[in-house]
Amino acid sequence: MSYRDRFTGRVHSPAPRLRRDLAELSAADELDLARIDPAFRDAWGAELRALFERLRVLLSEPARRECRAVLGDGEM
Repeated sequence: MSYRDRFTGRVHSPAPRLRRDLAELSAADELDLARIDPAFRDAWGAELRALFERLRVLLSEPARRECRAVLGDGEM
């Protein structure tokens, strides 16, 4: 999995631990917004769910549970 640094343009493949950490932090941030703002959840919930479904292998079980709790039940 490659990532492009938006500031430097450098492309690199972070270590698995860093990818997991980034996925967890991203999920926590977005789920906090979705939890407190129904308009945000309505506008972005489906896209967030799809993103976290793609990232599911990087997310811990507690993070996946929180995704389901905030964004609705599903396969995740």
